[in-house]
Amino acid sequence: MKAFITSKFEGGNVEAFPLIREKDWFVYLDHDNKRPDANWELRSKNIRDGSEKVILSGKGTLVSAFDLYISVSNEWVAWSRIVPGDQGKCQESVLGLSNLITNEQVELDRVCIDQFMWTWVGLSNQTLIAERDYPDFLGGGYSLCLFDDVRNKQCELLTDRKASMPSISSPWIVWKNGPRFEWGKRNSVYNLEDKTQCEFIAPGEDPPDPALVGQWLYWINWVSENGTGASAHIFLYDLKRNQAWKIPPLGDGSFSDVAIDGQWIAWIRNSNYAGGDTSLEWAKLP
Repeated sequence: MKAFITSKFEGGNVEAFPLIREKDWFVYLDHDNKRPDANWELRSKNIRDGSEKVILSGKGTLVSAFDLYISVSNEWVAWSRIVPGDQGKCQESVLGLSNLITNEQVELDRVCIDQFMWTWVGLSNQTLIAERDYPDFLGGGYSLCLFDDVRNKQCELLTDRKASMPSISSPWIVWKNGPRFEWGKRNSVYNLEDKTQCEFIAPGEDPPDPALVGQWLYWINWVSENGTGASAHIFLYDLKRNQAWKIPPLGDGSFSDVAIDGQWIAWIRNSNYAGGDTSLEWAKLP
């Protein structure tokens, strides 16, 4: 079988994260990971005509899943990244957009990282949600900024420094009520149309990070049932109908990944927690 996407660098690596499929494009990270001054490119490939293009590129900082944050909606890619400083200048955090069709580049904000860093981004149509992370000497914490039109000025959505990891699927935004790398059962959902906000508590033992596609909130979490020990379940919540569903594992099986598109959901099921057989399964959403 011929590889569909390969690295353009000798000995380079194509990152499975952030690999994103949006309409006719795959967006992925390609880099030479052998040196600390590695070349890297954020690239797109059109699945219809096979054409490829470079969205962003750089050298001097090894990019990974924790250095570059992206989100794709229609033909736009939202991104945040750190730009190394030159000649005594500070490192800068840049928030921007790139167009997959016209190659237009829009820089929304650029700031020294001793003020804050742009990190997590979410894009849905022309609405962008972005997370600011503040350094410890400024009190730390996080805030969320909403660009209701990506070409307009930003407005603060949450400034209490207790919200992180936003995800958007217009008209809904979901975020974690707490620091990004800590467990936290409480999450919030905000409706852009009627400006209402509600909080939900994720079921299960290890609180998950919020994920949102279309009208569906979803997550994988561990649940103990009937004294048999904890097992991973898929939880679904329909924001339109205000209903919840649970997909249990079979026997000692567990889930590792979930994907939702339209009216379908797919998942990876492992025959047991330690590994075993792995299968790809899918079903129509309720």
